[in-house]
Amino acid sequence: MARFAECSTVPVSRSPIRVSRPQIDVRVEPLPHLEWSLATESSPPTGEAASPESTRRSWIHRAPETRVLTLFRQLDGTASRLPAPWWLTALDRGELPSRAAAFSLEDALHALLTSRPGWAFVPWAAPGEAVYWEYGPSDRTPMTMPTTVVLTDRHPGWVSVVPAHTDTAPARPVPMRSMAELERALPRVEAW
Repeated sequence: MARFAECSTVPVSRSPIRVSRPQIDVRVEPLPHLEWSLATESSPPTGEAASPESTRRSWIHRAPETRVLTLFRQLDGTASRLPAPWWLTALDRGELPSRAAAFSLEDALHALLTSRPGWAFVPWAAPGEAVYWEYGPSDRTPMTMPTTVVLTDRHPGWVSVVPAHTDTAPARPVPMRSMAELERALPRVEAW
């Protein structure tokens, strides 16, 4: 338990008088969800966030992988669906070999989509969540949400496509079994 005493010195002629107050107990209690919030909080990139790599600025991206997993597990992250990027939940379940493998997948997906016209990288998502890509030409009336490609931990292909949709008729994500399947499906996806 931390203890401290406050003292102040009041000069009186040449000999100071020390006035002290009684010791005050300070109780420090952990706030695990606050700790997680700080762990996933990202500082803004120095330039424009133009790729997934440029958004990897929070503690969960930089800290030793074992420490990130330990904190996530202490908070029962998978069961409680803590706000976390797709790769952390998959890593926790043992479905990904490493965080670096997840980053490689994100970078490969970015390279694939941004090499095609109409795809835009969207660096902002909910705190702790991953980035996504939107297909601009699908953003047309009556649609309110364009076709979107997201990374997910909900299936082993890691990539899902959400067709353009309206707010009143949300679309179901279409899982892709692999990056190769997504690449083959892109002409059809872009025609939705």
